[in-house]
Amino acid sequence: MLDTHTDVVHREVYRFGTVQYSLLAAKTEGGYFGRWTCGACEGAGGSSVKDDSVGMAMLSAQASLVEHHRAKHGGDGAPLPAA
Repeated sequence: MLDTHTDVVHREVYRFGTVQYSLLAAKTEGGYFGRWTCGACEGAGGSSVKDDSVGMAMLSAQASLVEHHRAKHGGDGAPLPAA
């Protein structure tokens, strides 16, 4: 979960089949965090470390999202299609 000392600087939406994910990058002191939320099960996750850029934060969140999708929704981990 993001704390009150962050600013969302980028948002994206992805869909695997019928499961939609919301991703965001947030700036915090010292870097960026990437986060995602699953529309099917309300699971959430993202990067566990601060990244140096918005792009890296989004890639970290996407990698975490793929693992969630494989484990919880039976996805194959194919590249993320934009919604």
